[in-house]
Amino acid sequence: LPFGKDNPMQVNLSAAVKSLKPVKFLQPLIETVCNSLEANATEITVTLIPSIVPALQLKGEKETAEKEAVKKIDGFVIEDNGDGFTSDNIKSFDTYLSSYKKNIGCKGIGRLTWLKVFQNISIESFTKDEKLSFIFKSDFKVEDIKKDEKNGVSKTGTKITFSSVTDDYYTKTIDKRSYADAANVSDVLRAEILSKLFFMKKEGRNFQIKVQEGDNVCILSPSSVPDFKEKKFKISSKTQKFDADFDLYYS
Repeated sequence: LPFGKDNPMQVNLSAAVKSLKPVKFLQPLIETVCNSLEANATEITVTLIPSIVPALQLKGEKETAEKEAVKKIDGFVIEDNGDGFTSDNIKSFDTYLSSYKKNIGCKGIGRLTWLKVFQNISIESFTKDEKLSFIFKSDFKVEDIKKDEKNGVSKTGTKITFSSVTDDYYTKTIDKRSYADAANVSDVLRAEILSKLFFMKKEGRNFQIKVQEGDNVCILSPSSVPDFKEKKFKISSKTQKFDADFDLYYS
């Protein structure tokens, strides 16, 4: 039968992940925070799970870390108060290269970066109607999703726990994990999604993204986003006979 709406193409998830080019260790965190914002979350909490690395294992790393043990990220938990895994979100999640939310820049492969860096991702989500829970692994099937009535719980939102770093990023001889430094992770996150946060601020949308590790807490909010200058201009094409409008935001 031809592939189509009622007979979708089956994708080998493990092979698709292996085909991905190397990604940054924090890419799953960045992708997940973006997903939360796109699910209309206004409060997002990122809790870093640290692992103590003895100084003897730091040979060849930064000089500042050679004499002391440091904390590396062993996993993290991301919680939000967004819409949760709605039926449309589940359909998109189960579709490789999904075009859902393409208009806001989604490419349909973000969740594959999760499996590039972590072997186990535990998801618990509340929509308006039900609670969903499942483990996202390389052998994931949409049938693995457990659905229950909410039993009086009125909140919506999602909690995702990332654990078990893959061998591409951590073995006895390789450690490509990022430092469990809330301030640094917050700075990286801000730099990666600054344009998204800017347009949210411009639209008057409120948000708070908290990154924490122990007692160290950093918060991204509209006040963390600069007020860029704006310039509008046109570019004309004589050969194609059209004018293109551009909005440039800069600092």
